[in-house]
Amino acid sequence: MRLALIFAILPSLAWADDVTLPAPVIDAILYPNSLTFIRRDAADLPAGAHRLMIPMGDALDPPRITLEGAILVATSLAEDGLIDGARLYDTAQQAAQNAVDTARASLDAAEDQADRAHAAAEAAAAQLSFWRSVSGGALTGLDPQSLSTTAAAIAQGVTQAQTDQVDARAALRAAEEELEAASTALAQARRDLSATGARPGPIDLLILDVEAAGGRVTVTLEQDGEGGWTPLYDAILAEDTSRLILARRVEMRQDTGLPLRDATILLSTADPNGQADPSPVPPNPAVVRESSTVTLGDSGTPSFDFQPGRAVPAAPIAAFAEANAAELVSEMPVLTYTLPGPVDLPPTGAPVTVTLGTLDLPVRVFNRAAPRRDAFAFLMAKVEDGLPDTLLPGMVTRYRGTSRVGSTFLPLTPSGETLEIAFGPRQDLPVQFVLLNNETGENRIFFSSSGTRVQDMAIRVRNLSDAPETVETLFALPYSEQEELDLTIRTTPLPNQRDVDDARGVSQWTLEIAPGEEAEIDIRVQAEWPEGQTLFWQP
Repeated sequence: MRLALIFAILPSLAWADDVTLPAPVIDAILYPNSLTFIRRDAADLPAGAHRLMIPMGDALDPPRITLEGAILVATSLAEDGLIDGARLYDTAQQAAQNAVDTARASLDAAEDQADRAHAAAEAAAAQLSFWRSVSGGALTGLDPQSLSTTAAAIAQGVTQAQTDQVDARAALRAAEEELEAASTALAQARRDLSATGARPGPIDLLILDVEAAGGRVTVTLEQDGEGGWTPLYDAILAEDTSRLILARRVEMRQDTGLPLRDATILLSTADPNGQADPSPVPPNPAVVRESSTVTLGDSGTPSFDFQPGRAVPAAPIAAFAEANAAELVSEMPVLTYTLPGPVDLPPTGAPVTVTLGTLDLPVRVFNRAAPRRDAFAFLMAKVEDGLPDTLLPGMVTRYRGTSRVGSTFLPLTPSGETLEIAFGPRQDLPVQFVLLNNETGENRIFFSSSGTRVQDMAIRVRNLSDAPETVETLFALPYSEQEELDLTIRTTPLPNQRDVDDARGVSQWTLEIAPGEEAEIDIRVQAEWPEGQTLFWQP
C-alpha cells in the first residue's frame, strides 16, 4: 500500500530501474549495551530515476541515509519479500550455502544406502526363514540318494543365508552410522550458514527512490542496533619475580541480523541511550503541618512533595523520579579503543572474545589478615607505581602462577592509580581471634547496661611455612563520638598504622613471623558510660 501511494504521488518513478545493493557492514561502534553500525555500497547508474533495494536486518530504528551522486526522493519499507535473500549472498555466505547443499546431497545418498542395506537385511532374513521352514516330513518320499543331496542343499542354503544375514546386518550398521554422520554434518552446515547472516527466502527491503545525476552513486546507512561489549581480565601473579601479568580482553556481541565480517570496530564507553540532559531542579519550599497528619513514612518524602492544605503527601513529581533514575547512569569516563584488526561478529548475538594486549606490572606481594572474619591470611599483590592505562570495570580471573584461584570484579581504576588484587588464602598462615576476659560476665554480647565494661581480646597468627612471613593484620578498634561514652584502648604491640584508608578506628599491625612461630596481638577495651544508658558494641 505504501509503495502504491508513493507511485501515485511520483508516477515517473514507476518506470525506475531496480538496483539491488547488499550494503555490507563496514564499520561499527560498540557501546556497553548497544551499537551503531555503518553500511555502505555503490553502483554506477545512468542519469534518471532508480530504486535502490537494500536488505534490512533486525534493527528497529530507521537508518540515517547519506547519498553521493544522487538525490534521495523517497524511502519506504517493502515487507512483502520482493526478492530471494540468496541473490544477495556474499562470498562467505555462498560458500556456506554450497556446504549446506553438499551436506544435503550426502545425507540423501546416505539415506538411500541405508534403505538398500535395510532391504538386503530383510531379504537375508527371509531367505534364512525359508530354508529353516523345510521340515523332515517333506522329504519322506525321496530315495536315499535324493534325500542326501537335498539335505546337503538345505544345509548349504541355511549356511549361506546366515552368512548373508550377518553381512547384511554389518552393512546396515555401517549405513546407519553414515546416515547419522551425514545428518550431523548437515545440521552443522546449516548452523554455519546461519552464523554468516544469510537469509534465504523472501526478505524485507529498504527501498530508496533516487534521482541519479549519472555516474557513481554511493549510499551510506548509519543505524543503531542491539549489541555491546564487556571488559574481561586475566590476572597472573608471578611471586618469584613480583610481577603481575594483566591480560586485557573484551567480549563483544551483536544481534542486528547482519554479519559484521572484516569490519572495523571501535569500542566506546559512552552510553548514547543514557541520560543526556541534567535533571530539572524544582523549588524546595519548607512547610509545616499539623502533627496529627504526619505519618512515619513522611520522614523520607521531600518537602516539595507536600502541598499546603492536604493531609497526605502528593505523589512524587516526575522531576524527583528522574533525579533518582540518574543514579543508574554509568560513571565511567568516555574512552574509546580501536581493535588491532578487523573482527568477525556473527549476527546471532553469540559472543566473540578478543585480546587487547597485556600489561606487565611490578607489584608488592604481601599477606593480609582480617582475623575478625577470616581463618587465614590472604596473598595480595599491589601495583604501587600507578597504572599506565585506565582499567574499566569488569570480571577478572586470577591465577597464582598456573593455579586458578577464582574470579572477582575489578572496579574502575583510572590511569595513575594503584591497583590491589587478592590471590586466595594462605593455608599455611592460620589466623585466630579470641575473646578473653569480660569483667561484666557478658561474653560475646552485643550490648550492656552495667555502666562499665572491660573486654580482653587476642589475635594470633601462625606461620606454618618454611620461610619467614610478613602479615599485615587489620582490626577495627572501637571509637566513640559521644562525650558520655569513654573508651580506653590498650594494645600490645601498638599498631603500625591507624585509620587505614581513612577508615576510623581501623588499625594495622605488621607482624614479622619466623617459620613455625606465632605472633600475638593483645587488645583491652574499657568502656564507661552513665548509669541508665545502654552500650551497643560488638567486639
